[in-house]
Amino acid sequence: MTTATALLACPIRLAKAALPASAVTAMKQTSWRVGTSEGLDAAVFFDALSGTPLYKERYKDDVAAFAPRLPANVRNDIPLLWQEAADAKFGLLGPNLVLILSVA
Repeated sequence: MTTATALLACPIRLAKAALPASAVTAMKQTSWRVGTSEGLDAAVFFDALSGTPLYKERYKDDVAAFAPRLPANVRNDIPLLWQEAADAKFGLLGPNLVLILSVA
């Protein structure tokens, strides 16, 4: 075992020693819940509706089909919301919003 490997393994060993055996066993398992969500799909589409260059060309047909169905005030607010998120260093609005909403 190299020194680096030993140093990296140390916090893991300490955590395992401090936790009950059932918690250590649970750490080895991943529980996935997969399902569909039109609401989350809509939230991630905010980025395309924002009109920013990153999405404008790639999703132009989707935006052209969907945006006219939205009320004008909503269409106007989405770019403002996207810009507010960008100014606040929130990151990409759609994916981060979906991440937050998916655990709510």
